[in-house]
Amino acid sequence: MVLTIMMMMTGMVVVSLRPALEEARLRSGARMVIASLRYARSYAISHRAMTAAVVDLDRPGLLMQARENELEGEEHWREITTPAGRFRSLPAGIDIVYVSGTGAEQDKGEATVTFSPLGNSDSASFVLQDPGGRERTIQVDGVTGRCSLADEDQQ
Repeated sequence: MVLTIMMMMTGMVVVSLRPALEEARLRSGARMVIASLRYARSYAISHRAMTAAVVDLDRPGLLMQARENELEGEEHWREITTPAGRFRSLPAGIDIVYVSGTGAEQDKGEATVTFSPLGNSDSASFVLQDPGGRERTIQVDGVTGRCSLADEDQQ
């Protein structure tokens, strides 16, 4: 009988932890996106190069690219291969459901936010969502290029 009661209590604890775990994944995903955007801005300033944060909408995650000039004068984008620049997947169950703004060029399942060597960017916002429908909005300020969680004062 005691074992049965303990099993029932364990089941209730596991069920009550599910929303907390989903919320933690959503916060973690939002922090990861903000950190990646801040890295792209910092890279653009420190290397004096146009830098793009490329958001993959099909398999939620981000990677960084920098624009380089070739000897012939042609420009092309190359992937940044530092640990912070490589493709980083969002936590399981977290999706980027909406990307908008003048700085978010969407094409072929990707959205790109580009930072100039001065650190500025066009305005953009990202909406992340967990399986429970909770959302976090990340905004990129067009004048400064700084990234922040739009709804952090509500939490």
